[in-house]
Amino acid sequence: MPSNQFDHFGNTEEMMYLAVEASPSGMVMTDCEGKIVMVNSMAEKLFGYSRQELIGNSLEILIPERFRHQHPDYRQSYINESKSRPMGHGRDLYGLHKCGKEFPVEVGLNPIETKHGTFVLAAIVDITDRKYAEEMIRLAVEASPNGMIMTNCEGTIMMVNTATETLFGYQREELIGQPVELLIPESHRVHHPKLRNNYLKEPSTRAMGHGRDLYGLHKSGKEFPVEVGLNPTPTPRGFMVLASVIDITQRKYQEAQLKAALKEKDLLLSEIHHRVKNNLQIIDSLLGMQSDQLLNDAATSVLKESQC
Repeated sequence: MPSNQFDHFGNTEEMMYLAVEASPSGMVMTDCEGKIVMVNSMAEKLFGYSRQELIGNSLEILIPERFRHQHPDYRQSYINESKSRPMGHGRDLYGLHKCGKEFPVEVGLNPIETKHGTFVLAAIVDITDRKYAEEMIRLAVEASPNGMIMTNCEGTIMMVNTATETLFGYQREELIGQPVELLIPESHRVHHPKLRNNYLKEPSTRAMGHGRDLYGLHKSGKEFPVEVGLNPTPTPRGFMVLASVIDITQRKYQEAQLKAALKEKDLLLSEIHHRVKNNLQIIDSLLGMQSDQLLNDAATSVLKESQC
């Protein structure tokens, strides 16, 4: 086991070590065999080990047992690829504390070429707080009475809640990974990608389709009117759009009923006006006839005034 962290490095590498030591992320350097050759103070804090306990040990000591058997293959694949990139893209990664507790991590890998060979420097961040915040958001979305649909920039559905399942008649397993156009009537699908791209150019929290009637498409093939609110949502996996969908069938029915009642009221008022006008015309004619038959100027004057 090396006696200290400089056994593999010369003077130039010592400067790199000082930079690594100052990093706010946990930094762990391994050789091609996966042996730990350097760690910083943050890595000690992160995993609960002293650096003396880590130097010379296999990197797998910091990985939960359920992932250890796969890790050597992943490590070798990375050595062959040898370029800077995130580790485990698309997978949830976990570190293992000395006490045996697992915690979620984000890992960035960087190959380091030295005269002693290729080393790998891993930058490790504990994302427990981020995962907690994401879980709180997920629970809030799940509890929403509105249908909630999260899509990525390509319009692929990444998350839905129970209300969405009820609204559209699909199980979430049928929706995740599918294009959001699945939930849009065919007559509107051709325009949707362009509308989505326009929204992504200037994303903001707003209602979708302002001034237009929007419709959702149930699994059964039935269309129903909807109201959609769009919310841009930056996430660790890229920019997402969270859409809140409300079935407004009942509202549309009530609006139609109200319009019908107002139309009926207008027709009734028009009919009343017409009948009153006709009756007044009859009265006017009768008064005219009476005034023509009277010889009394005063009485005739009264009848004429009544006609005005």
